[in-house]
Amino acid sequence: MRQKAGEWRQQGIEIVIVTSDSESATNQFFAEKPVEATVLLDSDGRVFEKYEVYGIPASFLADRQGVLRYPSVGWDDDGGMQKLQSQIDNLSK
Repeated sequence: MRQKAGEWRQQGIEIVIVTSDSESATNQFFAEKPVEATVLLDSDGRVFEKYEVYGIPASFLADRQGVLRYPSVGWDDDGGMQKLQSQIDNLSK
C-alpha cells in the first residue's frame, strides 16, 4: 500500500484512515505498520456516525475536493487492494 499511496497522491487522491483508538495505541500501531496515509482520531465517533461506518480502522479515499468516499473497515488482503484500485480509477475519471 505504501508504494501505491505515492502514485495515488500524484493523482490527487489521499487515503484517510479513521480510528477511535487512543492516540498512544494509534501511534504504537502505525509505528509497527507504517502507512502513507492521513490518520485521524475520532474519539467522539462523529466521522463513524456521519458515514455510517462502525469498526476500526475505517479507511476512506479523499477526492480532489476533500470529500471522503468509499468507506471500508479493517485491513484488507490483496483482493481489497484490487477493489481500492478500482475505486481510485473511478475517482480519477
